Amino acid sequence: GAQIWPINLWILQSGCIESVHLFTFFIQKHGITYIVNVSGNIEQPADVDNEHFLRCPVNDGYIDKLQPFFAEAHKFIGELWYL
Repeated sequence: GAQIWPINLWILQSGCIESVHLFTFFIQKHGITYIVNVSGNIEQPADVDNEHFLRCPVNDGYIDKLQPFFAEAHKFIGELWYL
């Protein structure tokens, strides 16, 4: 199955072009082809296809709820497991 591991992408929150280049290098270096983005403000990388990207638009804090996204994220990750 696919390798699944969490990555903290705080570097992208700055929104600067350097961070986009760093992120592209990082995902290419580690062979990352699928992304679950748990943020409300970090954009989908241009070189990642829509079917390889899942956004759970929540902000880091006490108000936003993750639970509404569990079923969709579980389905997305579960399908990758059998690749």
